[in-house]
Amino acid sequence: MNKPIVCYLYTSFDNINSLQDFKKNYLKFDSGINHELIICFKLLTSQQIQDTIGELNGINFKTYIDPNDINDFDFGTYKRIAKLNKDKQIFF
Repeated sequence: MNKPIVCYLYTSFDNINSLQDFKKNYLKFDSGINHELIICFKLLTSQQIQDTIGELNGINFKTYIDPNDINDFDFGTYKRIAKLNKDKQIFF
């Protein structure tokens, strides 16, 4: 079985505190299972994404930049991630 995915979505509607809280808790608590972490960025400029990635040092993750430039809410991004990873379990 493929490694499951943990997927965190960060959008222009979030603030940096929520990302910092995610990082703190992600590092503090062991998931108990080997997994792949994907951080999704949506409705952000390239500079905002680079600034945000700087906040994530110490965490091994893959970046997904949602190409959709309209707000189709979290579900639109979840659908695109699921289409790219049909053979994996995904925890959003």
